[in-house]
Amino acid sequence: AVNEAAGWLVRFVHPVFAWLKIVGFLALEISLAGLVVISLWAVFRGSPANYRQPTPGESPLDDDTIGPGASGDLTE
Repeated sequence: AVNEAAGWLVRFVHPVFAWLKIVGFLALEISLAGLVVISLWAVFRGSPANYRQPTPGESPLDDDTIGPGASGDLTE
C-alpha cells in the first residue's frame, strides 16, 4: 500500500515522496526475505522423531485417537 500511495504522492503532491517509494520497496523485500527464512526454518528444524515410520506390521492408521467411535461417528 505504501508503494502504491507513494507513486500517487510523487505525481500529485511533491517529488520528495520518491523516497517513500524506495522505503516501501525495501520494506516489502525485507518482509518477503523474512517470510522465506521463517518458512525454511520451519521446514528444516523438525526432528526425525516427528516423521517416524510405522513399525513392521503396524498400520499407519492405528491411532486410537482418530477414527470411528462406538456409535460409528468420527472422533478426535
